[in-house]
Amino acid sequence: MKEKPLEIHTLGRFVVKNNDKNLISDNNRLSKKWILFQFLFTNSGRPVSRERLIKILDLEKNDDPQGALTALIYRLRKTLKNGNNENNLVPYINTLGEAYIFNKKSSYWLDAERFKEICQETISLIAKGKIGAIEIFRQAISLYRGDYLEETRTEEWVWSSRSYYRELLIETMIKIDDFMQKRNLNEELWKCYEDILGVIKFEEELILGSVTALLNSGYQGLARIKYEEAVNLFRENDLQIPLALKKMGERINIIKFKDPNRIFKEISSFEDVEGALVCDPDTFTLIYDLEKRRCQRDVPPAVLVHLGFEYKNHLVSQEEYGKQMVEVLKSQFRCGDVVCRWSKDLFTLLLINIEKENVEKILERVRSFFFRDYFNSEDVDIEYRYYKI
Repeated sequence: MKEKPLEIHTLGRFVVKNNDKNLISDNNRLSKKWILFQFLFTNSGRPVSRERLIKILDLEKNDDPQGALTALIYRLRKTLKNGNNENNLVPYINTLGEAYIFNKKSSYWLDAERFKEICQETISLIAKGKIGAIEIFRQAISLYRGDYLEETRTEEWVWSSRSYYRELLIETMIKIDDFMQKRNLNEELWKCYEDILGVIKFEEELILGSVTALLNSGYQGLARIKYEEAVNLFRENDLQIPLALKKMGERINIIKFKDPNRIFKEISSFEDVEGALVCDPDTFTLIYDLEKRRCQRDVPPAVLVHLGFEYKNHLVSQEEYGKQMVEVLKSQFRCGDVVCRWSKDLFTLLLINIEKENVEKILERVRSFFFRDYFNSEDVDIEYRYYKI
């Protein structure tokens, strides 16, 4: 069997795999051995003196700092080699006099390096006007599962690299934003923003871009909901709301709701049947606003759900999928829950009197029911996110 390269995952949770075996256990994730390894590959291509490593690893108070460092190097090399091909004579860590260096010629795969390559490729394709830039950039988003070595919070030596990869993602997102807006791909653009905002919470440019993409898609109601979620996140963390975000709120509030009489007539026309209430985006937004206010009192909890299709086969009838999903959602949820089809492949649900921890089970039941009785999972996938309001 062909040996796989050493896998090093740094964007989010730190993981090191050798032939699919995780080398890091939960009880030694931040041990000096692994901090040593992190420091060496973060300084990849540059030798690091023993004196500096002793200081970084806080070995100075040890009775024998030099001996302690030598022991750590030995243990690290042994761990990395464990399970590796015995014929692979290329070490991961080289000794250069009184210094050590991560060997870039060794057999390894580092997610941060791949992430950088993909972002650079995306920017190059954008400059050439290639539509393939969007799919390539989605690969970068899938790799970025969190900040660089996010568990190593207090180490100053990691801050520069962490900031670099974070800013590279944001910079590339801003470039792809302009590229997609010019092609009127606002729904797809919002999905990119939504995925990134799942790991980067307080970035002003990303929040503004996400809400703008929704407004440009014509989803004023959802734009208002996402804006309020962002503002509340700042308030809950005692952070000042950025000026640009406040101005965005003014822009959203200028958008007037349609004649409420029309909404009341629509609600009155709904059939008196069991199951969830199905309504349009404006009606849903009004109900959401009311439930948001109710949740400030001592009332049963409510959960907001965003559910959408991810098409694998673009030849299928997206309209037919959407119609069937409305029927599934209406039948699978209770009287008092609210279902809204925002677009052909995006649905928003308001689930009343339910604990957040029970939502996952219910949504998986919907997914199973949909694929069992309606369509093939090889053609489409169902993705969802949910938030307690």
